[in-house]
Amino acid sequence: MLTGWPIWCRALGTLVHERRLNVDFLDGLALAIAVVRQQSRTAALMAFMVHLGDVVRELTAGQSRGQIRELLDFQTVQARRIESDGSISLVAAKSLLADQMALLLAGDLVPADGRVIGGEAALDQRHITGESAPAMRRLGDMVFAGSSVVEGSLTVQITEAGADTVVAKIVALVEAAPVGETRIQNYAEQFADRLVAPLLGVNLGLLALTGNMDRFMSMAIVDYGTGIRVAAPTSVLASMTRAARQGILIKSGRHVEQLATLRGIAFDKTGTLTCGHLAVLDIRPFTNRLSADRILQLAAAAETQLRHPVARALVSHAREVRGLDLPPCENLQFLIGLGVAADIAGYRIHVGSERFLHSLHISTRRASAYLGDAERLGHIVLLVALDEVLVGVIACSDEPRPEAAAVIAGLRQRGVHDIVMLSGDRDGVARRIARSVGIERVYSEVLPRDKADIVRSLRAAAKGPFAMVGDGVNDSPALAQADVGISLVDGADIARAAADVVLMEEGLHLLLPAIDISRDAISLVRQNYTLIAGANTLALALALPSGLMSPMACTLLSNGSALLATLNAMRPLLASRKPSPLINKG
Repeated sequence: MLTGWPIWCRALGTLVHERRLNVDFLDGLALAIAVVRQQSRTAALMAFMVHLGDVVRELTAGQSRGQIRELLDFQTVQARRIESDGSISLVAAKSLLADQMALLLAGDLVPADGRVIGGEAALDQRHITGESAPAMRRLGDMVFAGSSVVEGSLTVQITEAGADTVVAKIVALVEAAPVGETRIQNYAEQFADRLVAPLLGVNLGLLALTGNMDRFMSMAIVDYGTGIRVAAPTSVLASMTRAARQGILIKSGRHVEQLATLRGIAFDKTGTLTCGHLAVLDIRPFTNRLSADRILQLAAAAETQLRHPVARALVSHAREVRGLDLPPCENLQFLIGLGVAADIAGYRIHVGSERFLHSLHISTRRASAYLGDAERLGHIVLLVALDEVLVGVIACSDEPRPEAAAVIAGLRQRGVHDIVMLSGDRDGVARRIARSVGIERVYSEVLPRDKADIVRSLRAAAKGPFAMVGDGVNDSPALAQADVGISLVDGADIARAAADVVLMEEGLHLLLPAIDISRDAISLVRQNYTLIAGANTLALALALPSGLMSPMACTLLSNGSALLATLNAMRPLLASRKPSPLINKG
């Protein structure tokens, strides 16, 4: 009696509050009849199987939550904080603050997100990114809380600590995510509940005609709904946990289903398909007196004190790519939108646009052909003059991410053929980037307010769920209009908040694994539905015509299939956590 009480309470609660019959009603009815008929073994087995299913479901959810909570182990460790006088103090990781410095040695868990300001080390990031091989981290690289130092040592300036770290945000959002709102589950649940009344009616009719109480109990035990209610949420939760451990944050079960059936996708250009920052592409001398490196060195020296993106590109390329030392400059003059002038190494240097040099009456005729080609390609060109003579040009551009073309090809391999790019740039610039990554449809010169309208129309015309990938503040309305909004971790805060999926590593390489994991999840849901439907239909077929299935056998078959479906749903937690081998992160 006591073991059946929770089942009867659930059935009565649904009947009173929702005014409908559900599968708990059938379980409770069969159990009550077994108790009244003093069939203690049958009643005990029925109650045991129902409660065992409940326990396994709780354990499965606990396993998923436990795996994701493991990512927060870093909060319990001691950290080596570097004090202002250079001394080192052992403090709790949760007490660290942004802008403080920490020392990391081999064997340490990284206690907070930060940027490397000294040292070199190999980090095990498998719990954060899914990478099985240690990743080298050097000066300027980011490290993330929860990683562990395999060898070497690092001095890190903390950027985010505690609940503000990337991994803590992943955990918080996964734990808050609704996992059970998939259309496939809703349809199956409604179908299972609709079967309750017809099955009960047929059962009562047969009981009236034959008086066979065992057959009545056997048919009452047949239960499609319990297993169905378990299969989708458990499979989806396990898959969301697996995705989170690979650095993919999917905010709800509905978006898992939509990713799995994705048919179209739109990409923002700047910062999403491209790197989001200018890079030096070409240096062309117009004199034999100066090499390309010398022209770059002088131009970068003139731009050193400026914060313009072009200036940063020149200085970075000169120092970090070419390894050049930049001489000091004097008498710096900067004209906004035109260029810069300075005295460097005995020369008067002018670096800027064609218009800038024309204003100084410096001839640019030798660069005319080059400037025409650059205009068609969408490059930014700086002209460099020494002592009022043009000596060379430097071309810059925001280039595609290294993995972008492979991601686009991978989408097509997965049946996502409706791929478009949105850009506010001139048509020539936008189409050059689109061609380089394999996108044919381009919307160029799009104002931020128009992106949402375009995505809305593309979504309406799509033959399935439509996604938008963006990273900027101006992408947020478009992300909200898509079936699935996808943002990058280095995007604006508002874009990440508006997104349904966040790729928690820089770049696009996690987009394909996100789709693959989602498809695996829905495939697993369907597999479990087949298992549950097959077992219960078999039990019904044997019990209905001639009562070949006893109540105990029906209990084992029906509840056993639900139990197997629950265990099967846990498989994503055992899956390999390696990222897709198709994508090189660059």
